[in-house]
Amino acid sequence: MSYFLYLKQSFRRRPMWHLNIYVIITCALILPLLFSIYLDSSSYGWSQQLISMAKGETFHIANAGEKDVEVFRNIEGLSEPYWEDGTVYVHILDDEQWKNTETMQYFGSLLQKRLQTADNTMLHITAYDYDTAHGISHDAQEAGGQVIIRILSVFIMFISAGIMKSAYENHLRRFQSDMATLSSYGADNRQINRLYFAEFAVLFFCAAISAVLIAAGTMKLLFHFYLEVKEGQGIAWLIFKIEPVHTILCIAVFGLILSGTLGHVLKEKKEKSVWSRMKEDIQAADSRKRTKWKLSFLSSPEKSLTAIWKQRTNREYRSCIAVAVPVMTIFLFLFGYLSLDIAMMEKPQEYELWIYKQISVYGGFTQGELDFLNRLDNVESTGCVQESGKNSFAVNAGTDNLYVDLVKVKLHDAGEHKNTAEKIENYFQKGSISLLDRQEEVERAQVMNKGIYLLLMFLFAILFLFMMLIIYMRLSSYIWDSRKTTRILSLIGATKNMAYASFIRQGLENAMAAVLIPPVVSTLLVSVTTASTGMGLPFSITLVLTYLICGIMTVLAFVLPVYRQLKKQLKNYR
Repeated sequence: MSYFLYLKQSFRRRPMWHLNIYVIITCALILPLLFSIYLDSSSYGWSQQLISMAKGETFHIANAGEKDVEVFRNIEGLSEPYWEDGTVYVHILDDEQWKNTETMQYFGSLLQKRLQTADNTMLHITAYDYDTAHGISHDAQEAGGQVIIRILSVFIMFISAGIMKSAYENHLRRFQSDMATLSSYGADNRQINRLYFAEFAVLFFCAAISAVLIAAGTMKLLFHFYLEVKEGQGIAWLIFKIEPVHTILCIAVFGLILSGTLGHVLKEKKEKSVWSRMKEDIQAADSRKRTKWKLSFLSSPEKSLTAIWKQRTNREYRSCIAVAVPVMTIFLFLFGYLSLDIAMMEKPQEYELWIYKQISVYGGFTQGELDFLNRLDNVESTGCVQESGKNSFAVNAGTDNLYVDLVKVKLHDAGEHKNTAEKIENYFQKGSISLLDRQEEVERAQVMNKGIYLLLMFLFAILFLFMMLIIYMRLSSYIWDSRKTTRILSLIGATKNMAYASFIRQGLENAMAAVLIPPVVSTLLVSVTTASTGMGLPFSITLVLTYLICGIMTVLAFVLPVYRQLKKQLKNYR
């Protein structure tokens, strides 16, 4: 209880210090949660798509009328058949028999014998195994995609933990005076470490709740407006779903990784001896002595102060650049690549409607049917494909039927594809054709693509904020530790303006490197991508504004902590 009483007082005295860690943990946890929710939604959508396709039944007898139900009654081991929308449905009663392939073939042969006695010669049987009918997927491509996403999620967890190590080092440095006070009152290292872990437990619990609410709310909105797919067979379904077990497991794994990171930081802090710190100070002093002669030739005090600042902070700024450049490059590359992807998705299809008609069952298309398609107002042209796959057709001798089972339809106005598809379906006998509206799938993919685009933007916005907070904390902490240096500079005659100009100039130099490198690298990567696709570089006002906004935010992340800390330190200086 004493730990939490101390934490209560600490939260009141220095709320912003604790708030920084809370925000960083929240941002870091949102990323794997987004992946987890997307995986849950993808798996659930795939499962529902299989169930919708099989309807929980073993056998589908297509092209049936209501009277055809009687043909398939009273088969031992099978359920009583029922008819719905031109199809008779029946399933194996024993699940163990359903799972057995040989048993399924046996029942299929029984239905085939009944089918041969039916008056309806257009009946056609389709069988579904147990797993498919119950939404259990064995698709290797879908499983491989999920594995890749999970690996990426774990990778992001460890990257976040590495960045959190830097954040906690700065956090511990801020509380050195408080810990020294507790040590003077008799607190040992174990008690102080417990205090840090108690703080971590409180902040992580609050951050976990916030991250779940933010991630779930964001994904729910994106699915509602863009990502959710509940119909059609041409594209994989996505239905919003959160599995509590997966979410809790994700939070628990990330919590263990972060707690291990905190333990490692505390262990390093304990093992770092006084001698090692003295040795670092001596080496730093020797370095300054070796470069002291260079400062005498500088033309102004500002440049001299800038040189001193470079000697002291180059390592800090290099570490900040090492964090900022990769994240910004990935962010801008994804933005450019997705802009290209959206442009490609908006290209119209060569043939918007594909019409299938089985030769073995219906005899394929007739010349009259092809003439009807060509007479439609919105049809520009048609392309016919033989059963053999050749792009030509021939008339079956003595009949009007053609050796054609696929007709591709090109439209004048792709926006009217639904009306044209409806006219075609009304013309042909119900169940005799299968019409694939490719334009509808393209439109749905375009909407989904925008949703995925927004999801990635949100994900990298969180990562960007995460990165900026780390940079802000590192530079703020370092400049705060250099307050004695700024005091000495003031005593030897440096004015406030000179200090501001010297220190902020160094921040701007490093910020410009972090601003200019990512657009150049990302543009080269997008150029390679566009060269392989034959498209030009994506250029839009949105892309330029994104570059500009990211550049401004990066400059602020490098300059703002320097300015704020200097303002505090130079408040009472002349």
